[in-house]
Amino acid sequence: MGMMTLRKFGTAGAVALAGALLVAGCSGGDSGSSAANALRLGDDDLGPVTSVSCKTDGGLTTITIEGAEKAVVKVTDEDNPTVKSVHIGEVGSTDSALVYVAAVSGQPAQLSRDGKSYTISGTGMGTSGGDAVNPVGTAFELSVSCP
Repeated sequence: MGMMTLRKFGTAGAVALAGALLVAGCSGGDSGSSAANALRLGDDDLGPVTSVSCKTDGGLTTITIEGAEKAVVKVTDEDNPTVKSVHIGEVGSTDSALVYVAAVSGQPAQLSRDGKSYTISGTGMGTSGGDAVNPVGTAFELSVSCP
């Protein structure tokens, strides 16, 4: 083989290998995490969601979201589900955190469900990093798909 043929083969091989690695990197993994999963607190994106787990028991579905901040959401398991509670982060810590409880909130959280995908938004009592003592009304939004 001549030098030109080796160069063409080497370039084609590198492109094929890069393509194979890209496809392999996009497949598999935790079925409960995807680019569509998102968690926001106020104007802040709380970083990538690394996993989502969902468990239904006694008429309630508990959605646990892992990432830079942990969130636990409880929704009713009905045809038209409602949000019972949302906990984001660790209340009382120096990081941002939020608590929403339907029974004491002035406004119900909004929930839409499409199969195993949930989009939930509302306002809870939240604290920003560094000020864990003074909670204020803080918007939240999350979009997740249960595995």
